[in-house]
Amino acid sequence: MGILGGPDDSAPITLIVTIFNALQDLPTLLTGISGQTLLPSEVLIVDRGSTDGTVELLWGWQPPAGPTVKIIQLNGTSLAGARNFAIENAGFEYLAVLDGAVNLHSEWLARLWSALMEGAQVALGSVHPTGRTLLERTIGRVEVPLANEVVPPAYPTAAGAIAFVRSSWDAVGGYPEWLQAGQDKVFAVTLRQANVVPRFVPEAIVEWNPRQTLSGYLAGSYQEARAVGAARIMDRASMLRCLSYLSAAGALVVFRHSALIKLSLLVAAFIRLRPHLLGVWLTRGDNPDRLWHRAVSTTVVVLVGDVVKVAGYQRGWMVGFRAGDG
Repeated sequence: MGILGGPDDSAPITLIVTIFNALQDLPTLLTGISGQTLLPSEVLIVDRGSTDGTVELLWGWQPPAGPTVKIIQLNGTSLAGARNFAIENAGFEYLAVLDGAVNLHSEWLARLWSALMEGAQVALGSVHPTGRTLLERTIGRVEVPLANEVVPPAYPTAAGAIAFVRSSWDAVGGYPEWLQAGQDKVFAVTLRQANVVPRFVPEAIVEWNPRQTLSGYLAGSYQEARAVGAARIMDRASMLRCLSYLSAAGALVVFRHSALIKLSLLVAAFIRLRPHLLGVWLTRGDNPDRLWHRAVSTTVVVLVGDVVKVAGYQRGWMVGFRAGDG
């Protein structure tokens, strides 16, 4: 562990950042931390074993005057383990947590801090997806709906952008270290089960670039859905996806020669795609990609992603079921 900077008048909150091979995104993140209108009193940056020069860049960073900045190296530690370690060693009762691949708007922390000061135990900001390629922009758009489409999210949709009081973290035993994926969602669901309801703060904005290939996105989706299933979380969206896709597969097998069944499945697919395609249409004026390119890309990401998530959720549920029996 190393320490940069020193204490000064700041909000009594610890900002925790977990990173792994984040060299490409780190300069933007560090600039965002320095540019906050309200600085945290402490910044804990946990590197989980980067090999791309991330740590060297961190040590060359000139942090803003005020916060105490600690760099912690925990090679081979899971995301949940890194967060829990940082929280255990944080100097303040108020905590903000995010991952490395984000661009922070200048009032991100100030907005979350205001929500905590108004009595919220947990505060969630809004995530604005970005990307360099059509696929990255599509993945971000599918995973993070437009702000005006969203019911307040129940868990961080990306980047782990969340702030909370330490007692909330204590109440659920911290982040689930036994999971290799889906820690944010499981953590938030356990918060809700403990009657800790997050407050949505749409003005607390982070920009997020998924930086994923299609195979990487599908693998990540499978692992997260598997984790949710293994945790035996009755996730309504996951359960509906399972029921719908299993029913569709059964109908195709039993009535494979029926034109009516095939037409019905096409209608069902359109209904599933409709909100995403509507979002593509509504944002046609401020997007660099051609409309039909976006429509095709969105269709592939949503439908193939759904199949992978169904498979992962079912697999995780069975693993959790056997573990429970054992």
